[in-house]
Amino acid sequence: MESIFHIDYLNYDVIVVDNGSTDDSVQKIKEYCTGKIKVYNNNIKFFEISEEVVEKILRKRTLYEKSDTNKRLILIRNRNNYGFARGNNIGIRLALMLGADYILLLNNDCIVKDKDLLKKLIKVAEKSEKIGIVGPKVVSVNGEIQRSCARRFPTFLDFIFVYSFIGERIFKENIFWRKHFYYEYDFSYPKEVDIISGSCMLIKRKIFEKIGLLDENTFLYWEEPILGAKLKSLALKTIIEPSAEILHKGGETVRNLNLKSWARYHNRISELYFIENYTNLNSFKKRIIILILMLEALLALIFSLKSKNYDKYWELKLIKFLLSKIF
Repeated sequence: MESIFHIDYLNYDVIVVDNGSTDDSVQKIKEYCTGKIKVYNNNIKFFEISEEVVEKILRKRTLYEKSDTNKRLILIRNRNNYGFARGNNIGIRLALMLGADYILLLNNDCIVKDKDLLKKLIKVAEKSEKIGIVGPKVVSVNGEIQRSCARRFPTFLDFIFVYSFIGERIFKENIFWRKHFYYEYDFSYPKEVDIISGSCMLIKRKIFEKIGLLDENTFLYWEEPILGAKLKSLALKTIIEPSAEILHKGGETVRNLNLKSWARYHNRISELYFIENYTNLNSFKKRIIILILMLEALLALIFSLKSKNYDKYWELKLIKFLLSKIF
């Protein structure tokens, strides 16, 4: 959060959505804003509102206009964990109500190292009405580029050799993998891509007006391909601007809380939703993909009996769901 307030831009708001956390996250944010936690920024004006108030915010808009938007943090406390799409939509809806021309979706495990991040992304976005989404180059803590920040739309073979244990575990960085993640691209120039990383992406207000908010039928994962598919249907472009860069820790919550099986369950649920609603794959190809995912889940279930890294409950729940799709 500290890095966000180092961004050099004339007028921007910071809206934090707390998705029903049960730890001391909200208290830590309050202490940060009031200066109780040692930081380099001056005190930040802090507003805390519930998700119900978001829907009524226009009547209280003057409350938020009294402070400098560059030193203001609005925290929305959701009653429950609604997942990525629905949780973000509550924040997006508020930002749009407050008149934002651009929305920067930024994960809580990202660090903004480039103070000119917004300037660079917006400069690209304003080059053409056809540009709908712009994203930065995303790097890991070890300095390596996260290839997932530039992707092609998945084909049938990609679902097998990239998005299953076959590509993730057996044939790593195979020919389909390398093509899907634009391995020929060296990140030395801006490039039009099909999909960028959801960890950090700048979206024009006009895009939400055309396609609506994020698809809330997914709880976690596959939000970026869905956005990419919607933009493609309108002949709009997604651009990656590599001169803008963020650091993405990536997946630490899943690892730290031992949520590997939980995360895979939601990943596969969202993946099949994407296949069903945003691809033209026929029923035969869909069944092949489901059978491969079934094999993956069965192997994970076996591992769950021997390793604490897997959770039998979520593996069984995924198998039950996959069976419902076959029969």
